[in-house]
Amino acid sequence: LQPSSSSVVVMALAAAPPKSCTFIRIIHSLSELLVGETSGISAVTDSMRKQYGAILSCAADIRKRETQREFKSALVLWDACTQLDSADLLYLPPFYGTDQLKELYAALYSCVNVVSGKQSAGNIVLQGVVGVGKSTLLRAAAIACGLLLDVLVLFWDYENEGKYAPLHSQPSPGDLFWYFTSAIATASAPPPAWEDFVQHRAWPVMPLKQLHERPEQRVYRGICMFVDEVSKLYSKEENLRDLGTHIINNLLTMGKEPRTLVFLTGSCATLESRIFCEVGSEWHNHGYSSLNHSVFTMSEIRPIRDLDRLKQYVNTRFKCDIKSVPDMILTDTGGVGRRVEWFISSNTAYDPTVFRRFVLGSPEALVFASAMLTANMALLAHDGKLNDTAIRALPNIKYRDFLQNSVAFDLILSWQDLGYVLVIGDVVELLVPRALETIFSVLNRDRDTTMALRLRVVIRGWDDFGSAGSAAEPLVLRAFRPALGFQSEDPRVISRVHDKYHLDEEPLSYMVLKSLRNCLLRLSEDDACDAFFVNWSERTPAEILVTAIQIKLGQKGNCITSGVLETQKLNAENHKQIDDRVIAGIVVKLGRSWHTIQKVVLAVADTQPGLRATVHLTAAVLLTSKKVADTMGVASSSDTRSLLDGCALSVHDETQFFQRLSGHCL
Repeated sequence: LQPSSSSVVVMALAAAPPKSCTFIRIIHSLSELLVGETSGISAVTDSMRKQYGAILSCAADIRKRETQREFKSALVLWDACTQLDSADLLYLPPFYGTDQLKELYAALYSCVNVVSGKQSAGNIVLQGVVGVGKSTLLRAAAIACGLLLDVLVLFWDYENEGKYAPLHSQPSPGDLFWYFTSAIATASAPPPAWEDFVQHRAWPVMPLKQLHERPEQRVYRGICMFVDEVSKLYSKEENLRDLGTHIINNLLTMGKEPRTLVFLTGSCATLESRIFCEVGSEWHNHGYSSLNHSVFTMSEIRPIRDLDRLKQYVNTRFKCDIKSVPDMILTDTGGVGRRVEWFISSNTAYDPTVFRRFVLGSPEALVFASAMLTANMALLAHDGKLNDTAIRALPNIKYRDFLQNSVAFDLILSWQDLGYVLVIGDVVELLVPRALETIFSVLNRDRDTTMALRLRVVIRGWDDFGSAGSAAEPLVLRAFRPALGFQSEDPRVISRVHDKYHLDEEPLSYMVLKSLRNCLLRLSEDDACDAFFVNWSERTPAEILVTAIQIKLGQKGNCITSGVLETQKLNAENHKQIDDRVIAGIVVKLGRSWHTIQKVVLAVADTQPGLRATVHLTAAVLLTSKKVADTMGVASSSDTRSLLDGCALSVHDETQFFQRLSGHCL
């Protein structure tokens, strides 16, 4: 391991000891008290003995019973650290062990056990959003390894130390190894001050092997290097990049050494592509080495995304009665530990002003926010506030095809870095559900803009529409009002209750015919078509004219083919699902729905005295963002016309669809 050659680093190390340095020295001082040895690294005082008396007693008891290699002993020591003042560098919050967290900590601790037993084990990279508990887990492992196992602990926090000194002035693992092994080698010398490190850089660097096998002094059976926020080491600026690449090479060297372990954390969403950069990739071209999948493995710490478990966490961490924890804690914090702490201390953990700035930050951000809102409208009440179902719900969208066509992947990753979204597999979750309210308030200031954004979301290639497609259908109808010749707003719903039809929950028997004029109607049945436009002329009120409309949205590359009309008719007769991915299925669905609407409208007309009305289907229209390949001519066939009251199916496919929408803010 070579120390850094940067003179700036030398100057930084000559300053007052950073917290990371003090943290290491406390651990080593307590460790040497436990084994009855003293070296140049020790800094034991009477006040330290008193301050850490309970921890020393706990660790000594574990060592005496020879249970230090058992994971439960690490948890016992963790509990002892919770009794310290919260400002103490060795303080740990009460441990709430989700299954995932226990597995990660147990795996990390068992790796150290393997190394201290002269065997090989894997190095671990912990990834997760900001505030989820990675640093706490790393510090807990460093304390347990230093006090319970015979390993040399090195630690550096490149994020927090970077707040006081720039990256190019931070020490490398080689610098730390040089300083602390030199201090250990000078057992008879007075404890070296941190600033003396610069003056004593001529001290010989102890080889790793010599540190493991020293018959005259304490034998360290392994070395553990803990690095917090390794993502801060990656920079495209030349003056920062040189040290960053040097430190990464140091970590790779240590990771390959026998009986040496490296544990890293990082919050950056692109961390994996950085630390495992491939040849020819951006970071590789900047001079960074891959940490190699055979040397390092990656694990992820996730927020607590379940309300009941989150309440249990609050009970353990903050000693709050579970019954007193409000349900809105999940919607405000997203289950992120740091946000939960803010929520408990100030009863809020979400700043809508900050989030609003990011939503309005770029056209792409607006489109993404619109996508999230469109897919999760069911979680909001009419006033845009989260409803009761949102207490346990996690707003999300599937993003693969959507990102390819609408939003750059880098935007999603930058939002994850900021703690607003969480990427899990092929799903993007809104990390703080309450942010959905902010998106609603931003996008609903201008109705036309809102409609245009949501339409763009659904027609640019969504992987799995679900509620997003349903929410977009009224928006498509609004956009096509001029083309189809109507001015009405969203469709009114016709439902059937005990063999009687209702319009918007009011019995049709109470309706007057004029209430249906210039009206969009939609049947509540799942297999019904999307809308019917009902109208008539003032001169001929007895001749009621109807236009049937079917909307098909979906992935841009998908194609609607002809299908077989007889097959779909048999499906309908046998109460099987009608396949509306083909023209034949769409025609059968329109035909069945048309006969129902005809019966409903005539029933209302019959209640009008002296009026003998007729109801005619004047047009059947398919609006689709997909391509249509009706090679068999089903749309205009005689069988289709017989089902649709003499009308052929008029198709507005991909080309016409986008032409119609081109003047509608898209």
